[in-house]
Amino acid sequence: MFTFKTSLLVSVATYLSICLSFTAIAGSDAFEHEFGRIKQVIESNCGDCYGASRDAFIQAVGELEALVSAGYDNVEARKLLADSYRVRAVVYEKHNTAEYDRLLALEHDLYAKLANEFPDNVSVLTGYAATLRDHAKAIEMLKRAEALAPRDAYVQHRLGVTYAEGLHDYEKAIPHLQRSVELEDKYRKTSYGEHLARALEGKGDFRRAAEVRADMKGFVREMEERDRQKQQDQRSAPDK
Repeated sequence: MFTFKTSLLVSVATYLSICLSFTAIAGSDAFEHEFGRIKQVIESNCGDCYGASRDAFIQAVGELEALVSAGYDNVEARKLLADSYRVRAVVYEKHNTAEYDRLLALEHDLYAKLANEFPDNVSVLTGYAATLRDHAKAIEMLKRAEALAPRDAYVQHRLGVTYAEGLHDYEKAIPHLQRSVELEDKYRKTSYGEHLARALEGKGDFRRAAEVRADMKGFVREMEERDRQKQQDQRSAPDK
């Protein structure tokens, strides 16, 4: 029988459910705000940034670890944490072998979990591939990423680098590296071009390698001119 007591219990349960939902939403907003702050600190102190601080970077990574441990299950946050382990190892701990190895192991383990949970996430697959010493498995991960995003310049770049530097297979590397240069239209294009030039040299094609480097110098001049023109347009624009 549906009594007043039953009705009261249902009402209380509903009220508690609503309260918990609002608490979760508020917590989620707080997590997002805190992640945004931590991300900005990490990216501003990544090692090659002007005025980068090792202490600020390490503190922010520790805060990000705490945020993830507290239940912030955001893929971007966990990926940033994995990437930060590598940055700390390569930039700040390269002379401390034990800490260097520990951080790279943390990066690998976190990416392995992410790849298992999100097998169709391109950035996760490329990040995981970069942690693998088994180059054949890395190629497998990158081929999966390529199938999901065939026009992703970074995926093509990582495929080319893995073939060239991991397997010394320049025949397979060069088409991917060439494709990465064609797809990229920002300053990172010059880095991709340098890897292409090295692969061409590995194959013995020094003439084409020199042509690629010359093309990259021309690209930098074009980008610098474009940036100068943009700044000039901004200065000459009337104030609103």
